[in-house]
Amino acid sequence: MAPSRTSIQTRRMHRRPGRRARVASSCATVVISAIALASSAPSAAASTWNHQWDYLHFPPRVGDGSPGPSRTITLNGTYRWRSFSAHWAHQDQPTARSRTLRLVGRYSWRDTLYISPPKRSYLHVSELVNTRTGGRVTIEYTETGGYGDGQYHWGSTLDNVRG
Repeated sequence: MAPSRTSIQTRRMHRRPGRRARVASSCATVVISAIALASSAPSAAASTWNHQWDYLHFPPRVGDGSPGPSRTITLNGTYRWRSFSAHWAHQDQPTARSRTLRLVGRYSWRDTLYISPPKRSYLHVSELVNTRTGGRVTIEYTETGGYGDGQYHWGSTLDNVRG
């Protein structure tokens, strides 16, 4: 005796959710694996930054200077380290200094604006301090405020140029 049409439909209905669930589960596993691999794979062009915005007066006023951003990072490669400041209306014309360094280890990274000794400008000091050895490297330059008082974007960037 052949199975009735109703019993065939009932079997199909019970199989479909199982297949769909397995396919959905497989797709989810593939997506999660891809995300995990992408987030753990280091990029040769990886960049990071340490920056902020502040209103700067020229000449600086008492209490102007700023401790700026600070963070701890782990580095392993050759990096282009760039320290910069730019008036909000002239972002395409920053005052900047850079250097290329081989950095391996964990570093405390700080950017600070000081009122420079003649009290007519700011001294921007960006420093990386190896937390294990205490080894220190710095970039320093003077922001003279060629565009006058206003909002300035300042800080530093690290670009991995060779892993």
